[in-house]
Amino acid sequence: MDYERLLCSTGPYQGEVLRASDGRHPRSIAWIQCVGSRQVVPGANSYCSAVCCTYTQKQVIVTKDHDAGVECTVFHNDIRSYGKDFERFFERTNNLPGVRFIRSYVSIVREDPVTKNVTVRYATPDGVKEEEFDLVVLAVGIQANPEVAKLFEDGALTLDPYFYVQETDEDLRPGATSIPGVFVAGTAAGAKDIPDTILHAGAAVAQAAAYLERTKVPS
Repeated sequence: MDYERLLCSTGPYQGEVLRASDGRHPRSIAWIQCVGSRQVVPGANSYCSAVCCTYTQKQVIVTKDHDAGVECTVFHNDIRSYGKDFERFFERTNNLPGVRFIRSYVSIVREDPVTKNVTVRYATPDGVKEEEFDLVVLAVGIQANPEVAKLFEDGALTLDPYFYVQETDEDLRPGATSIPGVFVAGTAAGAKDIPDTILHAGAAVAQAAAYLERTKVPS
């Protein structure tokens, strides 16, 4: 989200891509995907956040529009292309000059106190490599707000292990929750992009309207 703001014309540098540390134009930028996501260990988020890969690809395209000479590198576990034609969007990004997609987990990220550049260590089939970048962007996964459980009495609203609101019948009654008359939509039920969120919201509205019709008091 910080980098998204950096690219915006109303952002801190009026749309210029500058480093906050010294105000210099970065000539090499790395994105690290799946930060805080898809970690199958106790207490971690094992799910995919659905939107991060495509958002990063958009940021790479916009960065290249700002300055075609910037070298862009995306470190990823694998690319998830959710949504219609998102695979073509990935191909468009991957075919841009000066853009690399490297399938590898990053193990170490450290900043040089003098140059403010960041060194990234990653594994490849040819062995462990280190590379220096002017700027590193973390694609942080989506997390639910655990405070949602406090909206109702303890246990009344069923949540999944990641604190997302659990739908009682996702296939037949999308948006329905464990509390009659309470409906959920969008990322409150799980990580989604904007089109899926709008679609889910429409389904929840339909369920709410049907509920009101069923429970309407006769005049």
